[in-house]
Amino acid sequence: MNLKDISTSVPKKDHKGKVSGQLPYISDVKVENMVYGVLYRSPIPYGKIISIQLPNLPEGYEAVGAEHIPGPNYVKIIKEDQPIFANEWVNYIGEPILMLTGKDLAILYNLLNEVKVEFEEHQAIYTLDEAIKQKSVSLVLASYEFGESLENISAIEQGAYQIIEEEYDTGYQEHVYLEPQGMLAVYKDDEIVVQGSMQCLYYIKNALLSALACGDDEVRVVQSPTGGGFGGKEDYPSMMACHVAVAARAVKKSVMLVFDRSEDMLVTTKRHPAKLKYRTALDKEGNILSMCVDIFLDGGANVGLSSVVLQRALINSAGVYKIPHFHAKGYVLKTNTVPNGAFRGFGAPQSFAGIESHIGHLSKLAKIDPLEYKRKYLVKQGDPTITKGKFRDPILVEEMIEDVLNVSEYKKKKKTFSA
Repeated sequence: MNLKDISTSVPKKDHKGKVSGQLPYISDVKVENMVYGVLYRSPIPYGKIISIQLPNLPEGYEAVGAEHIPGPNYVKIIKEDQPIFANEWVNYIGEPILMLTGKDLAILYNLLNEVKVEFEEHQAIYTLDEAIKQKSVSLVLASYEFGESLENISAIEQGAYQIIEEEYDTGYQEHVYLEPQGMLAVYKDDEIVVQGSMQCLYYIKNALLSALACGDDEVRVVQSPTGGGFGGKEDYPSMMACHVAVAARAVKKSVMLVFDRSEDMLVTTKRHPAKLKYRTALDKEGNILSMCVDIFLDGGANVGLSSVVLQRALINSAGVYKIPHFHAKGYVLKTNTVPNGAFRGFGAPQSFAGIESHIGHLSKLAKIDPLEYKRKYLVKQGDPTITKGKFRDPILVEEMIEDVLNVSEYKKKKKTFSA
């Protein structure tokens, strides 16, 4: 079987042989000698695995776990902290412990209900607020800091007329891509071809080379027509790819793993919940003298791409504004919840939500129209960035604002509704 045999890039044809205008997703693909996989997942948020008892498996049905992984038992992304199959500790409800494979999904789900795992359960951390209150270094998955020194800002605050402290929270967000996560490993004696719904093929390739402890020419990764991703199929498919590839190598058959919508929403990555804290010094007229921003992101149980998300959140922490004497620091904290990951904006939406709300409130304190107040601080070409760079390209925010004001008739409507 060659790669052409399993390609899903050819449009479907209807019963008359005409092109239908549809592309098959990974769940539509069928290959020779293929079995399905289902995952037994942790029912507890945090604990030690004491024992695993499998049911009697019918002929052609097999169990695959950490013991079948040729390489190290972690999903290679940035940090080595996410097991492919948990075999010592579980860190969130839904963490994969083992896979059952076989021809019939109904039988597999019945068998899954008969798997017995004994745990030694430990106290879990469920929320970002709990993690912040613990102030434990062991919970910090990533941290960064930049900007003016806190000593300089402290001196500015001492001469300020007023210091405003505010806190904002943003919550989870689900990608809700059209097509749920799905992955297929096609088994051959000298090669495994992993095909599925994905965004980052080389993430998956690197994860497979590590998990299978094999050479570059022993694994091939093919992207199927992908029904949406929005970041949700950037980091997460690496773990699924390891699941099906390890299983295919173990059972010597092609293995298909596809989530239904409920499983997908329960166990896949989300946008990071965030807590954003602002401490801003003002003069008598309400002008900003200095600003300190602290950003906390809920990373969930594993770091994944959270360190990169935090970097983006911090780089965008001042929004589109030139804030004098600015300081920002941020942390990704661990909780015993589903790991969070890539999502359009990569941490910037949380920062924009916070800074826009905060500056809007500052304008009210200064008794100045919010738009007028914000326009005073808009960055311009040639201004320094908060990371000591420079805005070299033209910045058209002012022109955009004028266009929107004219098209929306904002000033006329505001006058009407304020009367």
